[in-house]
Parts: sequence; C-alpha cells; structure tokens
Amino acid sequence: MGSRSSHAAVIPDVDSIRRETGFSQASLIRLHHRFRALDRNKKGYLSRIDLQQIGALAVNPLGDRIIESFFPNGSQQVDFPGFVRVLAHFRPVEDEDTDQDPKKPEPLNSRRNKLH
Repeated sequence: MGSRSSHAAVIPDVDSIRRETGFSQASLIRLHHRFRALDRNKKGYLSRIDLQQIGALAVNPLGDRIIESFFPNGSQQVDFPGFVRVLAHFRPVEDEDTDQDPKKPEPLNSRRNKLH
C-alpha cells in the first residue's frame, strides 16, 4: 500500500494538470485509476473503442457525441491529460473571478469555455 502522494507521483505532470483542470489531487488519482482500467491493453492512451466499453455511454443516446468530444480534430487516441481536460468541462462552474489576471487562461470549466 502507498500513500496518496505516491499514487499521484505516477501521474505525469500532476501539478500542471491540477492547476489547469481544477480537479483535486484525490480526484485526479481516482480519474487516473479509471483511465488505467479503461486502458485494458496498457497502451497509455484510450481509443473510441475503449470508451465505448463504458456501459452508461453505450446505452446513452448522446453516447457517441460524448465519446467524440474526447477526440477533437479527428484524433484517434486520447492520453490522460487530454482525458482529464475533457472531463473538466463537466465540472460545476466555479464563481467567476472578475478580478482575474487577464494573462492567466480561463478555467476549463468557465461559463465561456463550457459554451464554446
């Protein structure tokens, strides 16, 4: 058994991903476990077929559109950072900070990015 921080150490660029997506370290660890479970062949990425194995998406009428959101511009695979970036759009909207530094990128779950 290991501590949570040792599990986070196996996630590449975990601090950068945490800052970009707003997910907590604990959430990223859970998402990484889920990503690895979906990556049955240990390729280091997911394909559309991997995501189609999720039962809830298979029966969802919007399942194909949800899966397609993981593969922008015709890409054929999504790595862990890309997987988490897409999921970050589904996080609840945080209160907009009107005094936000204009040089700092908007959070992925901002109202503007969700509408985009």
